[in-house]
Amino acid sequence: MLPPYVGSRIRVRTLRALGFHGISPSVVMWGLPTITGQGNIYGRLHVGDICRFNVGCFLNLGDTITIGRHVGFGQQVMILTETHAIGTPDYRSGQLTPRPVTIGNGCWIGARATILPGVTIGDGAVIAAGAVITKDVPPHVVAGGVPAKIIKRLATGDYEAIRL
Repeated sequence: MLPPYVGSRIRVRTLRALGFHGISPSVVMWGLPTITGQGNIYGRLHVGDICRFNVGCFLNLGDTITIGRHVGFGQQVMILTETHAIGTPDYRSGQLTPRPVTIGNGCWIGARATILPGVTIGDGAVIAAGAVITKDVPPHVVAGGVPAKIIKRLATGDYEAIRL
């Protein structure tokens, strides 16, 4: 295994060689994310140009994860795409329900943030470290807390001009 900050492009090439063709070749991974899911998960991950994943990220591919361009992920971010109903008294974890997650262009996801199933994060949003995202986040806001709430609104911009 490569040290976290060495071979960041090799990790992307390896995932693409394994069948994750939805990952742009310009993505940087400073640590291989943990990827889980059932069935054929290879077509469920779509990552746009110039995204950066820090160490310890977790991607649950029970459904599709779509990530726009120029998105940055802090350490140990979790993206979950499966949830379940509360089951019977004998077994509280009910039937799994997959729901997709979408993250827009130009977002920044802080360390240890958790994004729950079915959520869409709008372009240019910033998710604070440790936030738990339980519902959609509009574009160009800072969201944080447990559960996350909008903290403030941000200026809009042209993401084609951003060079990370």
